[in-house]
Amino acid sequence: MQTERNTTGVDPSACVFINALIFLNRLNTIGFSRLVFVPGMLFGRSQTWWPGGGLRPVSHEGLDICTFETIDGRDCRLDETTRIPVAFDGKIVGRCDDFLGETIIVRHLLPEPGASSAYAFYAHILPDRDLSVGDILPAGQRLGRIAPAGSRKTVMPPHLHLTFARADLLPPVEQLNWPLLNRLDRGVFCDPLQILRLPCRIMSDAGGTFDPNRYTACRTAAVTKANRSGA
Repeated sequence: MQTERNTTGVDPSACVFINALIFLNRLNTIGFSRLVFVPGMLFGRSQTWWPGGGLRPVSHEGLDICTFETIDGRDCRLDETTRIPVAFDGKIVGRCDDFLGETIIVRHLLPEPGASSAYAFYAHILPDRDLSVGDILPAGQRLGRIAPAGSRKTVMPPHLHLTFARADLLPPVEQLNWPLLNRLDRGVFCDPLQILRLPCRIMSDAGGTFDPNRYTACRTAAVTKANRSGA
């Protein structure tokens, strides 16, 4: 049985990103409570979180957002129908392919006093067709949907990979891609969990990896909830 190491209980009203994620996907209808992370999803970790994944070639420079729990204790996960919002006001400065979909690079001025601008990399998504480099986006605007993982022979489920990096420490945006990012010093990256202040529960290291049989896709959970309500 998985156990939790610690709990971060943040009022969702404090986070535009989580509010927008709930709103765009109607997660309130299935009783969204908070995100759940196994250790390998977290910033700075060297292990992977999917079964049989082993160790990463370099430490994790971002955060993988995939699983959550409901108020009534059900374990759910995001899926390829999940719409992804932008976390803060920002400008699209680039885009590149990744191994599950596409990455949109947005330049943000983080809200903390004295904070410098940062690049956010919203990865493993299928961007909306009307998005272009140069677009100015308000916080909460939809970027696209999570890319499906079914085309790859992998047990990794659909998920959002989110990376924040200091803009002043990065090469020119035209040069940015994942092979280059994976070679950069880890000091240029910031922990998204601290920046976004997400309501979450973090499983202990003893919790192991993601169990695909434990979590219900949010689309399936919504249908089940509707059927029960109509019964």
